[in-house]
Formats: sequence, structure tokens, C-alpha cells
Amino acid sequence: YPEEVAIEPQTAVEGDNVNLTCRATRYLYTGLRWLDSKNETITTKVSNFQINRHSISMSLNLHSVSRNSSTGYQCHAFKLHNPREFRVKTAALVVEERKRPWLSQNLTNQYINSSSTLVLPCFASGVPHPLIRWYKNDVEVEESPGVTLEEDGTLIIERVKKDDEGRYECVAKNIEGLAKTSAVVTVLGVEGKSNIEVIILVCTGAAATFLWIMLIMFIRKLRKQPAHYKMGPSIIIDPEEYPLDEQNDLLQYDSSKWEFPRDRLRLGELQ
Repeated sequence: YPEEVAIEPQTAVEGDNVNLTCRATRYLYTGLRWLDSKNETITTKVSNFQINRHSISMSLNLHSVSRNSSTGYQCHAFKLHNPREFRVKTAALVVEERKRPWLSQNLTNQYINSSSTLVLPCFASGVPHPLIRWYKNDVEVEESPGVTLEEDGTLIIERVKKDDEGRYECVAKNIEGLAKTSAVVTVLGVEGKSNIEVIILVCTGAAATFLWIMLIMFIRKLRKQPAHYKMGPSIIIDPEEYPLDEQNDLLQYDSSKWEFPRDRLRLGELQ
């Protein structure tokens, strides 16, 4: 921890219930106690003493805080090696007055090209900090693929199309009230894919077509060869399919069965 003894939180909103937690380093301090503005020990509004791995802590419960009711509280941390010595930490709680939301700027009507990115900012302030919601034609906008709601209230719509046209309204609301602003968005041009997407689709289609043609040619070649070469000695040679000199070597011819040795041949008259 950056400090040996610390009190959290340091800010609050007027009217809220706050738990002031005094935390001290465990290996330097052994005990804690809370005192009020009259330096009297508080026993009814404090939580149980807690010991964690690296710290000790005790909380003080304050109900409906105001600027005056949160001052004067102290936390005493007793040292480990000398319990009679202690360190004093005074609570410095800044209580903010409640304020209804207000907007730093209003929305204006926009014309945007199809397939572009629409950015609608909505910067709101208030105490407590307002919750921001977006509506399109009185229907709440929710996050989805291509639709982003930033933490600061900005609405982002990627690759807008005609269906995204309409009246957009930003509503900032807290317990004190609300503030809102709206604008009409008009999408121009014909819906289409971006140049990069078109190039990718064309290249992918061309590659797939080429591979498909090569596969068909390869399968045809495999199917044609067995029909010519599995018929044994009575094989049929088709000169229109392949040249004859290329088919001679493929004939299934056995010289030991179909040839007679010349030296054993004797010529004579037929009787």
C-alpha cells in the first residue's frame, strides 16, 4: 500500500450511505479504533476488526452523509511493537452536492454516406454521474455486432445502411432528473460493400473456380486411364484419343507367352 494508514473512500454524494474504511499495514500496526469529532471512541457504527494477508481494517458506517456530518472523524492505528503508540489519520471525505444531469453539447442532424461509420457523441455530467441510454425512433439501442456504446456515452455504428436512418435520442438520467438531445440521421447513396471487401470476394471466387476446374480435370484423367488399360491382350487402341506411339508401351504384352524362339524353328513340307 502507498500509505501505512489510509481512509477510503475520499469522495461521496450528498445523501448517500458511506462506509469509511480505515486500513493499516499489518506488519507495522496491530489495532484500530474510530473517534468522532469530540475525540470519543465510536462503538455502535463500526464494523468488526478484520485481518487480511497484508493489512488490518475497520469500517465506520455513515448514514445520509452531508458536508457537515462527515467531518471530524479520526482513525487511530496502534503500532505493533509498542501498542501505547498510535498514528492518527483524519478522514477527509469530500461530499458533492446532488445535481441533475446537463449536456456539454446537443446533437445535430447528420447526412452520412452508406457503408461509412456513424459517430454520435453524448457527453453528460451530473452528481451522481448520470446513466446514458440511446434510443432510435423511441426504441432503445443495444450493443450488437457493428454497434458500440462507449463508456463516455458515444454511440458508434459501423457500415451504416438505409435501415440505420431515423431519429436518434440520447438520454442522461440520475436521481435528480434527466437531460436529453436528439438528431435525425439520413443515409446517402446505394448500399454496397467496401472496395476491400469486393477485392477479397473477387479473389476468393477466382481462386475457388480455378481449383474446382483443376480438380475436375484431374478426376477425368484418372477415370479415362483404367478404361484403356484393363482389357488384357484384347485391348482396344483408339488413335483419336492418344497417339499410337504413346500407347504401345502401355500394352499388356508377355513375350514368353506370345513369341517362339527363332533357333527352335524348323521349316519343312506339309504332309
